[in-house]
Amino acid sequence: MVEATGIYQRRFEKGLVLVNPTKAALNVTLEKAMDRVRPKGGGAVKTDGTLLGSLSYDHDVTTVVIRPSSAAILLDHAPLPSDDTMGA
Repeated sequence: MVEATGIYQRRFEKGLVLVNPTKAALNVTLEKAMDRVRPKGGGAVKTDGTLLGSLSYDHDVTTVVIRPSSAAILLDHAPLPSDDTMGA
C-alpha cells in the first residue's frame, strides 16, 4: 500500500513496516501508539552462533520521522525488557 505521502506500508500480524523511498524525510502519524524497533549493528552470525547486533525499542510512539531511502519497523507490543537485546 502506498500512502499519499509516498510512504509504502505493509501490515504484519504483530506490527507494521513503513518504507520511505523518496529523497526527503517524511513524517508519519500512526493510527495508534506502537513500539519502534531500533536495530544496531548486525552482519553475519559468527560460527559459534553469536549475534553481532542488538535491538532496542522506543515505546508508545505515535509519530515517526523516516529518513530518505529508509524504513521503520513498528511492533504492536515490544518484547519484555529481558528480551530487549540480542546477543551478549
